Amino acid sequence: KWTKIGRKMKRSPDTVAMKFRYMEEKEKTIRADGILKEGVWSLEDAALLEGAIRELSGNDSIDKPVVWDSVALRIPGKTAKQCRHRWSNTLVLKSAGRMWTVADDINMIRVLYEAEGILDGEIPWDELQSRHWGEWTIAALKSSWQRLRVCVPGRLDLVLDELLMWLYDNHLPKLEKQLASNT
Repeated sequence: KWTKIGRKMKRSPDTVAMKFRYMEEKEKTIRADGILKEGVWSLEDAALLEGAIRELSGNDSIDKPVVWDSVALRIPGKTAKQCRHRWSNTLVLKSAGRMWTVADDINMIRVLYEAEGILDGEIPWDELQSRHWGEWTIAALKSSWQRLRVCVPGRLDLVLDELLMWLYDNHLPKLEKQLASNT
């Protein structure tokens, strides 16, 4: 179905399918009060989110589970899904005192390239997270992976093993040089 639509729109089937899913998700993310605030999170929004998490988790731990609908009610114009996504992919790491670094990018490329059993197309994030990246959420790992994929030319036409090979052969040396110049 997406191949046929993609041909007519002169787009790849993956691009058309992602755009359709995005539009579907956008419809689902409008809050009950009809407010939807899109775009960049402001510092005020981030502070409200962190405060809501701390308040709802009892101030003693940011790791306790929270009800995301309750969190969203404390941040004007944000949905539960937006709050959970922002917290899981960015703020929980900042609150833990550590952000993703170039060294983490290097490690991710090496681990994925050298891992066995992922060349059939699926990355076992839960297994890799428990083995290599215990401090990071699976959502944060996937977000970092998506960011790395963007630098691969023609990435939509490549299978996973080709993508990893390109990153290993072309992007990894640039990252290693960048890391060496920073230290």
